[in-house]
Amino acid sequence: MFLLSRLLLVLLLLSTPSHSLFADAASDRRVRVGLNLFRTFVATDMSLEQRTTVAGKLRIVVLYVARDHQAKDYLLVLQQSLGEALGDTALPLELEVLPLEQLLKLPAEQMPASAFVAERLDDNERQQLVNFAIQHRIAVFSPFEGDVENGILGGLSVTASVKPAVNLSTMKASRLAFKRFYLSVARLYE
Repeated sequence: MFLLSRLLLVLLLLSTPSHSLFADAASDRRVRVGLNLFRTFVATDMSLEQRTTVAGKLRIVVLYVARDHQAKDYLLVLQQSLGEALGDTALPLELEVLPLEQLLKLPAEQMPASAFVAERLDDNERQQLVNFAIQHRIAVFSPFEGDVENGILGGLSVTASVKPAVNLSTMKASRLAFKRFYLSVARLYE
């Protein structure tokens, strides 16, 4: 009986779609690395002071579609790292977890300066976000593969090394400017 139970367990594990388990682990690693790169992404945005809230705060949101608990975990990481990265700007931070659906309905006076995408978006959600971000000058960063190539302003490129990625077409359309050094080390997409 014990041997039969072990055999069934092995068969069950082999029949589980392991590619999705590996994909989730890879996505989680990309997000963790992306959180570190995001603070540099925000710090190199040269128009932050022009995009503060009415109260003079730098509003940054962590976007999600369905899983706010992950976004809340990422927000805690950003609270620590963004304060360090932006220490010389003297802009008070306003960090918030926000569903994509709610972001797309915000009035102009509540627009964030920047947004971190906390979970993979489908093609329609990504395109809505790209269009909205361009229109409202929101610097959006996504750690997920293919997002920068498909219009998201910033992200990461994983080849032999990890480095920032920037979509130049989106940057120009958004009328945003980033420091030259950041652009010189980033992988650039048109």
